[in-house]
Amino acid sequence: MKVFIFLFFIFLISFSSSLELKASPSQLNFEGLENENICKTLTIFTDSKSIILGEDRWAEKGIMDRTFLNHKLESSDLDLKIDYPKNKEIFGSEKIKICISGEKDGNYHGILLYKTKKNPAGVGIWLNIKIIQGEGKFAKITGSAINDGSHTFGLTIVFVLLFIIAFILSRDFKNNAARTTSKSTEGKS
Repeated sequence: MKVFIFLFFIFLISFSSSLELKASPSQLNFEGLENENICKTLTIFTDSKSIILGEDRWAEKGIMDRTFLNHKLESSDLDLKIDYPKNKEIFGSEKIKICISGEKDGNYHGILLYKTKKNPAGVGIWLNIKIIQGEGKFAKITGSAINDGSHTFGLTIVFVLLFIIAFILSRDFKNNAARTTSKSTEGKS
């Protein structure tokens, strides 16, 4: 019985010494131009002095779901550059800066993972990135992109205007013909 109490006591001590690791916000949204450095602030909290280790993972370009297993790529695979503390000693609440830039326009989804060096505690932050084509570049437009149906509206207006002009001209022609006919009948009487 004494052994059982001793083991139970050891279990309680190890359980009570667990580490709390939190991050806020749980999602960061970045939006900017190609090659623009976009920065956000993340708050990390631990209840005891710890060394945290950071790692980022990415889904393929355009995939925006929150399925952890889809995030297998590194930022360099997507021509993204991300800067954040990868190895940092922290106690209490601390703000850290996360900066991202991308070479190609598009939507990207990633996860920033922080775990402690000596404890199994960890936390993940979702990253949503929207890179917009920068100024001074020409957009790639094909004929199908230009053909959005607006030219049919223009043609419709031209036909309506031609119809109105033809109607007005035919009415004027009939009025002139009626006046000419009435003048000729007045002259005969």
